Amino acid sequence: MLPSLAVELRRHSRKALSVSVTFAARSADEPLPGAHPPRWEGVSRDISLGGIFIETESPFAFGSTITVYITLPAYGAELALAAVVRWTAPDGMGLQFGSMGAHATHAITEVTR
Repeated sequence: MLPSLAVELRRHSRKALSVSVTFAARSADEPLPGAHPPRWEGVSRDISLGGIFIETESPFAFGSTITVYITLPAYGAELALAAVVRWTAPDGMGLQFGSMGAHATHAITEVTR
């Protein structure tokens, strides 16, 4: 058997995490007051400070900008995280997080320890 030649290019280590998430398309336009874009459901497979993989029957297209809504264990409050779809598979999508505030960064750091 040949040794694996795969090279890990991620900057942040990932941690397995299986929690329910919802996600919605983001628009450059400001939504109308009280308007909420439709949300789709999924389950996280893993997470890092850099991104998340979401198992879903409704993956968005590569390059789509979305908001991920997730409640992390021991955090209690729902986080709304901006993300971009970086790859897709029949069972889900890999997302890269955008800029995050201190609370989100701290919550993900605690989960991935």
